[in-house]
Amino acid sequence: MLGVHEFADYIVVALVTMFLLLIPVTPMVFWVLYDSPPPSAIGFSGEGFHLWYDSPYDWQLNDDLIPWAEIKVIERRRAGKSSYWALERTTGEVDDLAFLTEVNRKALIQEFKGRGLAQPTQMGTERPSPG
Repeated sequence: MLGVHEFADYIVVALVTMFLLLIPVTPMVFWVLYDSPPPSAIGFSGEGFHLWYDSPYDWQLNDDLIPWAEIKVIERRRAGKSSYWALERTTGEVDDLAFLTEVNRKALIQEFKGRGLAQPTQMGTERPSPG
């Protein structure tokens, strides 16, 4: 049986404390280390919506072109009590447009509408369904 001031008692308490402190801290550290930066510039062409990243590493990890034919809808979506601007692709993938400034987001929506690819909906702009 261990006494009150045994060294092993302190080891157990220290390990439990460290473990409990690491549980909430570890996800935040990974998020900070591996969060991809927003694009430094955007542009539009006949092919689609272009995103420019400063780092070659980010070029490999992120899409640098979203073709117009791949964009299904650009709309404001609800997430609990908050909402966000979303770009939904025809594949079902949804991109949060929070990285865009309001001016750039409006330019993207106008460009999407101007190409005849979109029709207004209650929440945003949507590609007309075929047929």
